[in-house]
Amino acid sequence: MSLSAVCYLTLAGEREQDILLYVDGMVDSLSVFWRDPVPLHLVFVCPEDEVSFFRRSIVPVPRLRFEFKTEREVAPSLAADTMLVSDRRDMAARLLFAASCPTDFCLTLEPGAFCVRPIGTDTLLPQGRALTEWESKAKHAGWWRASARLLGCEDRGEAMGLSVCPAILAKDLAARAIAAVAKASGHNPVKALAAATLGERESWTDSALYGLANEGAAMLAWHWDRDARPNDRPNRLHSDANIWSREEVSGWDPETWRSQANHGDFVIIKRRAGIVPEQVLPSLYRMLDLRA
Repeated sequence: MSLSAVCYLTLAGEREQDILLYVDGMVDSLSVFWRDPVPLHLVFVCPEDEVSFFRRSIVPVPRLRFEFKTEREVAPSLAADTMLVSDRRDMAARLLFAASCPTDFCLTLEPGAFCVRPIGTDTLLPQGRALTEWESKAKHAGWWRASARLLGCEDRGEAMGLSVCPAILAKDLAARAIAAVAKASGHNPVKALAAATLGERESWTDSALYGLANEGAAMLAWHWDRDARPNDRPNRLHSDANIWSREEVSGWDPETWRSQANHGDFVIIKRRAGIVPEQVLPSLYRMLDLRA
């Protein structure tokens, strides 16, 4: 089984320096911890008028192979759409890329996701299935309701669903999710995704659409079983040392990660919560023994 990775980048709504610092942290951490002899193929998807900026600004690092694609190269309708904004544009781009990626699986990333332990295809795709972070659907019930409305289906009532990015998506299942959006709406999937965000208090997510379109045997054929016995379960994808709000920054000590027996491969910083990189990156770099 093969694996590539995708990260959507844009300057819209971002401070140029902040987004680049977060990207540097993400790629530096991957460079340190990627263990396969073949470099990880990481594709950055960007708006057409920004791709040259990111190509110039992101410095190549060992163990990773960068490729820069425009939105138009991933999906012409995405480049033409102006209604999809902020994190929903990120999600649409990641799901669309995963549905046509050059590998069996795609690791979805975003600036603010930092690798904190050794990884490779053997740890991310144990026994040929994706290492998967599950969470209670009740935790973000609105996402699942909105995604079910968009797909014109009922949630089958399974208590657990796919968690947020970083996630590992199977190419075939991502394509099925995109096809399900198009079929349910009768429209181009990008147009349907954009329309479903307008005037809605609750909005779809890529993980919920992917999960609902593939619930049951199809999902568990490609993803590690959430019900596996603890001794059989592979390492987790997400850490317990994540930061989801500015209030958590002051009491956050990344060294606690070292003492967590059930920590995961990635620490997640919710940068859109107003967390500036200077608040967290120095500590992360010290934890990773990269640079002060």
